[in-house]
Amino acid sequence: MCHAKAIVFNFGALGDLLISLPCIRFIRFIGYKITLVAPFPQALLLKELMEVDEVINASGPFLSEIYTNKEIEILRDYSKVFIFSRSHNPLLLKIFKNKDIDFEFIHTYPSTEISNYMYQFTQLLEKLSIRYKNLKKYDFCFKPFDIVLNDKLEPSSYIISVHLGSGSEVKNLPLSKLDNYIKIIDNLYRPKWFFITGPAESDEKREFVRQISSKVENRAKHLDSLPLFLLLKYIRSSSLFVGNDSGISHLAAFCGLNSILCFGPTNPCIWSPPFKWVKSILSKKECAPCVDYHKCKKKDCMKDVSLEDLISATKDFLG
Repeated sequence: MCHAKAIVFNFGALGDLLISLPCIRFIRFIGYKITLVAPFPQALLLKELMEVDEVINASGPFLSEIYTNKEIEILRDYSKVFIFSRSHNPLLLKIFKNKDIDFEFIHTYPSTEISNYMYQFTQLLEKLSIRYKNLKKYDFCFKPFDIVLNDKLEPSSYIISVHLGSGSEVKNLPLSKLDNYIKIIDNLYRPKWFFITGPAESDEKREFVRQISSKVENRAKHLDSLPLFLLLKYIRSSSLFVGNDSGISHLAAFCGLNSILCFGPTNPCIWSPPFKWVKSILSKKECAPCVDYHKCKKKDCMKDVSLEDLISATKDFLG
């Protein structure tokens, strides 16, 4: 067990960072104090959740100093560097290869049908020369957040959180299908609803929330562009989360919250959180998931997510 400092670079969005969280936890487990370099606010969230020791804003001057400082003086305090990147040859890797820096590179975009969580985690163990035949011994890296948030903002029974968006519109459940789902479940359970939207969401989604809120007799709360730590408290107060392939869905999964996630263009075998409390529903369209959804011209596979499967999964979780 060492007592040194490690710096972790991860420039991905919220979901990308959370997929790397088991690796970050393991780095801490073997004795390193961790400084995380990542975009705010997700870096700050992990600091608030006590998953890392320090954070540095990836969009601040820190990286500029690394890119321009030939001696990279700024890294002298760290005995180990970890780089997480979708690129096989990111700029940081090119810089560090030519310097006397002890670093490990973890690729974060699997090309085969394997959970990205496990893809990264097994890479890390291999880089550290740690045997991983029995991965169950490392289950602690995949557990829900440790921190106890006693100040829940709502009672925990029969609240359904629904995240309307994701990082790409093509990954979102159509509002018409979501409308039908909410009507059916509302008639069955009469729950409270938390509707989650972010700064990138369209005005159409906000108008949808306004209209659907009146249909559920004002049992709805619109959580629009909340700070992540505050949003986390609302999510933890729920009994069920419904969402798409998004960072907020990974956040709900790490809360240990029963979750239903809808997939179309992206592959749930790769991108769904690998937890027993997460149910993934893949579109029934023949071409789902896509080989490369960015090149798809129709972009309509989320229309074929089964409403019946959504209702059935909800009943399984709520009873």
